[in-house]
Amino acid sequence: MAIGSNNRYENLDGLKVIAAFGIVAMHVSSNMGHPLTSEIATNVIGSMTHFVKLFLILSGFGMCCGYYERFKSGKINLEKFYIRRFEKNLPFFALLVCIDTLFSIKTVVWRDVFSSLTMAFNLMPSHDMSVIGVGWTLGVIFAFYFMFPFYVFLLSTKKRAWFTVIICYILNWCCCNYYESVGKTDGANFLFLSVYFVIGGVLYLYKDYIQEKVSRIPSFVVLLATAVITMVWYFIPANEFSLFFTVKTSILFAIWVIFAISQPMKLLKNSVTKTLSQVSLEVYLSHMMIFRVVEKFGMAYRINNGNIAYIVVLSLTIIITIVFALIAKRVIDICFRRLKKAER
Repeated sequence: MAIGSNNRYENLDGLKVIAAFGIVAMHVSSNMGHPLTSEIATNVIGSMTHFVKLFLILSGFGMCCGYYERFKSGKINLEKFYIRRFEKNLPFFALLVCIDTLFSIKTVVWRDVFSSLTMAFNLMPSHDMSVIGVGWTLGVIFAFYFMFPFYVFLLSTKKRAWFTVIICYILNWCCCNYYESVGKTDGANFLFLSVYFVIGGVLYLYKDYIQEKVSRIPSFVVLLATAVITMVWYFIPANEFSLFFTVKTSILFAIWVIFAISQPMKLLKNSVTKTLSQVSLEVYLSHMMIFRVVEKFGMAYRINNGNIAYIVVLSLTIIITIVFALIAKRVIDICFRRLKKAER
C-alpha cells in the first residue's frame, strides 16, 4: 500500500517535490528566455507552470487528512487550528517579504508589503503583488484555510461534495467568461481555482475505495495508463482560461493523486522526497529570489551553449534554494521553540 504510519500518504511527498521543482524549472527557463534548443523540451517545461494546480489538489487532500473528521465531529479547537496555519507559513514568507522589500526599498509598494504580511492578500482587489510574485499561490491557499470550516460543510456527504464540484466548475466557467468579456485574466482568483481544492477533498472521501480497487491493479499498468493520460492531456490544446482546460487538468492531476495513494513506488516514497517535501512550499516561494542571485553571476552569458547554460543555472538555483529553505526553516523552528519555552 502507498500509505505510511499515522495515516500519512508518503507517496504524496514525491508529488510535492515534482510539483515544486517542475515549477522551478519552468521559471528558470522562462526568465532565461527559453535557452533550450529543443522546442519540445521547452514546451514540456513550460507546461509545468500548471503544477500549481497539483499543489492545490494536494492541499485539499492533505488538509482533509489532518482536519476533516475533527471539524465534522466538532472536536477541533479553532484557535489552535488558525494559529498552526500562521505558525507554519507566515515566518518564512515574512522573511522573504522583508528581504524583497530591502532589495527594492526605493520602488517598493507598501500596501503590497502590508497585505502580504497579513496572509489575506488574495482578498485584495488586485492579485498582482509587487513583492514575492510567486507568493500568489500562498495567498490562494490561505483563502482556502480561511474558508476551511465551510469547505468541510460542503464535503460533509459525498452527494453534496459532487454537487459542489459541479458548482465550482460552473464558477470557473463564469470567471473565464468574465475574463473574455473584459479582456483581462486573473489566474490567482480563488473562485477560478476553487475546484482543485474540492477535488482534493473528493479524493479524500473516496480514498479507501480508491486504495481497495486500484491497489489490485499491477503497478506498471496503472503507471502506463497514467503516462498515456498525461500525454493525451499535453497534446490536446486548450486555452488555459477555459472550462475545458480546467476539466482536463483537474482530471489529470486527480489521476496522479489516485496513483500515488494506491500504488507503492520507491521514486515517490524515499528519504530524499520525504526531506524535500517538508520544504517544498518554501522552495517554491524562494526560488525566484535565489534565481536572481544566481543570475547576477552572469553564467548564462559566459556559457555559449544554451542547453548547458540552462542546466548549470537550474542546478545552482535548485541547490542553493534547497540549502536556503532548509537552513531558514531550521532557524525559524529553533526560534519558535525558544519563544514558546520562554512563555512557560
